[in-house]
Amino acid sequence: MTRDELRAELARDPFQQFKLVLNDKRRLEVPYAHVVVFVVDGVLVFKGISSPESRVAKSFEFLTLDKIAGIERGRSGGRPRRRKAS
Repeated sequence: MTRDELRAELARDPFQQFKLVLNDKRRLEVPYAHVVVFVVDGVLVFKGISSPESRVAKSFEFLTLDKIAGIERGRSGGRPRRRKAS
């Protein structure tokens, strides 16, 4: 993945959460744009951020861009849809 591709995904308006798919098949949640921070050699992905306003992370992971295989998008929204009773 290139820096520009990741920047474009983070700049989407409105932002849509996604997962970074790594070459080792792991997936890292990106629930908010501010959890990914670009540094000289790659990105820092902060984990455990509980809200869009929060700036407190439980941990982080450093990744070089060549370790990111792609992006996985799920459906938007946090809760499963409820079906109407018939």
